[in-house]
Amino acid sequence: MHGHVLSHIPDSRVAGAHPQRHCVDCPALRAGCLHGLVGRGSAECHFETLVIEARTPFALPAGSSYRLGWVRRGLLVRERPGADGRRVAVDVVGSGGAFYIDRRSASESDVCVGYAVTRTLLCMCPEAALERGLGEPGTTALELHELGMCALTRVECISEARGRSEATARVAALLCVLHDTLSSRPDPSGRLPAGLQQRDFARLLSLRHESVCRVLRQLSERGWIAQSADGIQIVDRAALQAQ
Repeated sequence: MHGHVLSHIPDSRVAGAHPQRHCVDCPALRAGCLHGLVGRGSAECHFETLVIEARTPFALPAGSSYRLGWVRRGLLVRERPGADGRRVAVDVVGSGGAFYIDRRSASESDVCVGYAVTRTLLCMCPEAALERGLGEPGTTALELHELGMCALTRVECISEARGRSEATARVAALLCVLHDTLSSRPDPSGRLPAGLQQRDFARLLSLRHESVCRVLRQLSERGWIAQSADGIQIVDRAALQAQ
């Protein structure tokens, strides 16, 4: 997937509009942090809102000023160049999930690449605004550190699933990881967010699409998961974790 597809959603920064306040579905306020950045009360929000349409690739150029991203709504797969030059899916971020943009690992052209699984709204914070926000009440370095640790843990868990030797073990581990990390409030019934497809699992696990289809069918036949038009539901988590 290639291309730079980042569309600004019209907001209060256009001429004649009122200063931006926090959104009703602001992920930072739902998480109870970064109040100094998201415009709690009368302050202006430092984040800029971007939209990526479903199944659309995106890329931030190396010169981008964005340093922190937050998924307000949707699902975003992040990729990095692999050893053979091809992109490898290393992270998937759901509603309420944050990620840092590390320019030290940038390629010559792009600093952050990937694609949207579903129509995705991103809240992006430029580095200068992030530095200013640290000096305002309601935003602390500890909160930013905790966001970074959550993002790192998510990536490491996906990497651990991808590193398992058997395809069944990879898929089983990834299903548990995605259920636990793609929402700030995982569905107690075990249902994964809608929109994820077998090809997404294949990219995240470095497996052939056919292998993922076969494993998911086997897991369904064993009664460990249920598949429907609405997506995948984990039925027997203990069995998946035992793989």
